[in-house]
Parts: sequence; structure tokens; C-alpha cells
Amino acid sequence: MEKAAKSKELKAAFTKHLAETKVHGERLEQVFKIIGAKPEKKTCDAILDYRRSDEIMKDYFRHPGTLAATDGNFKYRQGPKHCL
Repeated sequence: MEKAAKSKELKAAFTKHLAETKVHGERLEQVFKIIGAKPEKKTCDAILDYRRSDEIMKDYFRHPGTLAATDGNFKYRQGPKHCL
């Protein structure tokens, strides 16, 4: 999405978010190592919605002003918060 964004501020926000997400992943890896557990990979419905949302947003940035920008499509952004 960073590549698709046109404004500097939005690109910076995506870059910052990616960096923060990587740190969260590293911390989780440390926790699993400390407790001697192996993380299991599982894709929840919210993550699938998030991925779909990314495609919608990429399309919006390629074609501003299209229906991809409707409020109904932005609801997918809330999904991953409920995966924890």
C-alpha cells in the first residue's frame, strides 16, 4: 500500500506502521522462545478481510474517487484488532 499511496504523509504512515508491526513480531518471537513454545500459524477471518481491504485500498489509490472508497469497504480495517 505504501507504493500505491501518492501523498508523502500516507507513505510515511505505512512505512512507520510496517516497522512497528515488525517489532511486534520480533517481540512475540522472543516471548515464544522464553516460554519454550512454538507458535502455530493460523489465518483468521479478520486477517483475510484485512488482505481484502488492502486490495480495495490499492485499487482506490490507483483510481481515486471510485466506489472502493465507500465507508462499507473501510470497515475491513477494523478486523485484525479482534484477532488477538
